[in-house]
Amino acid sequence: MSANCDTVSSKTAEKWLAAARRETDPVDRFVLLWTAFQWLYGAETVEKESLQVENYARSHSRLLERFDAFSDPQIEVFRKAMVADVRTGSSGTYRYQRLLNGSVPDLLATLLQIRRNLFAGSPFPATERGRDLIAASGSFLERYLSALLEP
Repeated sequence: MSANCDTVSSKTAEKWLAAARRETDPVDRFVLLWTAFQWLYGAETVEKESLQVENYARSHSRLLERFDAFSDPQIEVFRKAMVADVRTGSSGTYRYQRLLNGSVPDLLATLLQIRRNLFAGSPFPATERGRDLIAASGSFLERYLSALLEP
């Protein structure tokens, strides 16, 4: 477990991660993994959730020097097209450009948008791209959380 993570938050995140590893449904698995991640970044003291995610990722980047976020072939689905906000239609062009350059904070921001779209009732999980995005998101989050929480 990371020395920089609050013990209660880390233990709770580990429980959610374990539950996600038992889950076979990709949407449910993604939600469980995001919940585990939220236990870690939720301690960031800014109001905007996107800034909490970005601050957390940047503050833990040194712990993840051995973690290659972009080695999983599933990540390519994020490079094919931007993930738009289904509520506003905003495309996140700037974040997408940084994501293409291998930015973990921007990949996490993209996953946050996928989570928001899912919780907004978007029908995207029924599309092939939506299923691919959710599967890739789950794969990335499991590897990212493992790197953060496991020695």
